[in-house]
Amino acid sequence: MIRQKKYRYAGIILLASAMVGCNIPSLVDKKDITPPPARYSQAIESDSANIATLQWKEFFKDSYLVALIDTALKN
Repeated sequence: MIRQKKYRYAGIILLASAMVGCNIPSLVDKKDITPPPARYSQAIESDSANIATLQWKEFFKDSYLVALIDTALKN
């Protein structure tokens, strides 16, 4: 008798949680989208130093990491 009540309550809880969890999400209203600016910053275009111009041995300063990368590249 007690076991049947436990199963009944467990079933009701599972059914209620399934009904709450499986609802249709509400639609979101689209807001007016403003276009991005043509340029974000003048500093980006005037700066010519970037990571692509550096050698990897110059970029990584740790000697152990440089040795590990060098070993990986050789193998």
